Amino acid sequence: MGRTVFSGRPASVLVENSPETLTVNATGADGAFETTVAPTRIAFPLGALWAMERIAYLEERLTLNTV
Repeated sequence: MGRTVFSGRPASVLVENSPETLTVNATGADGAFETTVAPTRIAFPLGALWAMERIAYLEERLTLNTV
């Protein structure tokens, strides 16, 4: 089942332990297409990013609940 992710915008996908190439099937304004891409390996501090977002969320809840 297909889903619109970001119409008209690029999408980034995190893939753990990806193969050398990935085949992407998608449907765009011009119809369905398939392309093969080579993932770019990056050091991604997911734990640190999650922690920062979680702290921001909790601070926002605290601010909203005390007003």
